Amino acid sequence: MLLSAQDFRPPLNIPLKLTGNFGELRNNHFHAGLDIATDQAIGQPVYACADGYVSRIVVGGSGYGKALYITHPNGLTTVYGHLEGFGEGIAQWVKRTQYQQEQFELDIKPAKNELPVVRGQVVAISGNTGASAGPHLHFEIRKGDTALNPMLFGFDISDTRPPEVSHLYVYSYWEGMPGFKPKVYPLQKIAGRWQPTGAQVSAPGTSLGLGVYAWDRQNARENRNGVYRAELLLDGEPHFSFKLDSISFHDRRYLNAHTDYRVNLENGRKIHRLFRLPGNALSIYPIEQNRGLIPLLREGTSQVDINLYDFAGNKSSIAFRVKRDSLGLPPAAAALHLQMWDEPLSIQQDGLHFEMDGACLYEDMPFEAGLKNGSAQRPRWSVADVFTPIHREAKIRLSADWVPERHRQKALIVHEDQNGYKRPLGGVWESGFVSTKTDRLGDFYVAIDSVAPTVSSLNIKNGQALGGLRQLRFRVRDNLSSIKHFRAEIDGRWVLFEYEAKESLLYHHIEDWLEPGRHELVLQVRDERGNQTELRISFTR
Repeated sequence: MLLSAQDFRPPLNIPLKLTGNFGELRNNHFHAGLDIATDQAIGQPVYACADGYVSRIVVGGSGYGKALYITHPNGLTTVYGHLEGFGEGIAQWVKRTQYQQEQFELDIKPAKNELPVVRGQVVAISGNTGASAGPHLHFEIRKGDTALNPMLFGFDISDTRPPEVSHLYVYSYWEGMPGFKPKVYPLQKIAGRWQPTGAQVSAPGTSLGLGVYAWDRQNARENRNGVYRAELLLDGEPHFSFKLDSISFHDRRYLNAHTDYRVNLENGRKIHRLFRLPGNALSIYPIEQNRGLIPLLREGTSQVDINLYDFAGNKSSIAFRVKRDSLGLPPAAAALHLQMWDEPLSIQQDGLHFEMDGACLYEDMPFEAGLKNGSAQRPRWSVADVFTPIHREAKIRLSADWVPERHRQKALIVHEDQNGYKRPLGGVWESGFVSTKTDRLGDFYVAIDSVAPTVSSLNIKNGQALGGLRQLRFRVRDNLSSIKHFRAEIDGRWVLFEYEAKESLLYHHIEDWLEPGRHELVLQVRDERGNQTELRISFTR
């Protein structure tokens, strides 16, 4: 049933095949729309789904890349992302604004009557810009700050395949103790229903929580999309459920409470918890008895049935019994500080200051912080561990007395994950410390970035004639703190260069106004710490 009388047409004229669906579990967020395949190519016309006006235009080298927001008379907004470009009229408006502001990146809201559109108008061209892993159209329907499942609006996508599932996760709980790592049961399909070996699981503790590793596929594609709905029945009675009809953008990060953050980092599995952690404020759980936790009987067993659905109503079922393990005693209490999920935290050590608001954690857990490598020069600090999620940014200050005075403005804090990936967090030098914010825990250290970005030409040399070239392309890379700003001029006149962060690519489409003769390009690229490279190339047209 449609949520609105608004007659939305599909945004593409080709059959809709999904590479990602609404509510799919992504890193740190639920997917807010549909990813629609464009036959592995750039250039499909993108159509306005209904009458309205362009209410926002975003252009950037990451995120949605080039994105268009259209607001409709019913108050809903459709969003079209990862675009290659915009439709006629809108494209000219965007380019004119970029030249007026002398910048590639835009995030602007045109006046209500400035860029009107009608249903079926070509408003964009599909692409692969921003943080896109391949050509497709990202499509959303929003009501204010809430993303609505576009499937509720009647889009036709062929799907007769039920969800698939491979593993059951069992979490043991004791009163007054934090959660522990789950026990994992492979599942097999017998007589049309999924079950663990012996159709029974056992767990210590006073109660248990369940999780499932499951996904869904539509008829036209083999990629794994998300499950739409799940229900857990305990001894035949509804006990817990989730349903992904809408997600507030303020709540998307609660994904890290809905799924198991550690499991995702360790093996890439994004599982659905079928119970609510204390710090999980999501509103996607229509049925919720005892937060979904299942009391473990001292004697006997309980019957558990889990039903998984896709949006088309295809169903898969898991059935088994649960039994309390005879070794039901809690493990010895760890000699670590137990941090309550809803309490603020302040750590003040020599060289480390860390502050976190209340309700940043999702459950009570051991929490320690301190010097990790013991070195006075370039020390490394640990705050909890990389497998502990936090919901909001925390403040961190690290001592940096070892940094020479000439490099203090080049110092920044770096977070390193379990695979050695270094993520620059920036920072401000003040009174011997570097301060910044972080939305991850784990290992941190202070580094110096005094090296300017590198800029290399991909298709033109100094003194070369353009010939048939219609585009100038340059590879830009930075050793640590990331590209922050770039500016290009031809003969002293600002020109539009576009940036694709995932490809480390800067490129310029040769303008028609460029007259025959000799010209000089000056390209400046600056990183987040202010290190700058300037490249000069002369060419003829």
